[in-house]
Order: sequence, then structure tokens, then C-alpha cells
Amino acid sequence: FAESPHIQVRILPFSSMTYAGLDGKFTLLRLANGDEVVYQEGPAFSQLIDAPDTVADCAVRFDLVMGEALPRAESHNVILRALEGLT
Repeated sequence: FAESPHIQVRILPFSSMTYAGLDGKFTLLRLANGDEVVYQEGPAFSQLIDAPDTVADCAVRFDLVMGEALPRAESHNVILRALEGLT
């Protein structure tokens, strides 16, 4: 997946200063018609949210996390180094 042009695997280091992603996981989805929705999944429920304010808030949170994450190539190298230790 990490080598796919449509997927980015990015590592957020423990030294990150952002707390934007600590409220729980979410997936920001852009649909074919251009609409954006948020998908949240938890142990008791899963939901799609299309409320514009919530989608905008999650988009900001995503951008904050991505701003702290390692670049794509560096993240890939970290993963490869970790895998070397497993073989």
C-alpha cells in the first residue's frame, strides 16, 4: 500500500506537538461528486457524518496531524527499517 500513488502512509512521531488526532480516529472521504464526509468507527458504533461544520473540523485536524507527520518517503524508510528487524 505504501507504494501506491493513491495512498500515503505517514508516521506521526511520538515527539509530535499536535493533539489534533488524540480524540479518536476518523477517515475523511471525498466522494466522486466532490462532497466530503467523515467516517468514524468505534467499538460500539460506526457512522458517516456529512454535517459541514464537523467535516470542516475534521479536515483541519487532519491537516494539523499531517503537518506534524514525517514525509511520505521518510515514513516509508522507517517502516522498512522496522521490518528489517523482524526478519
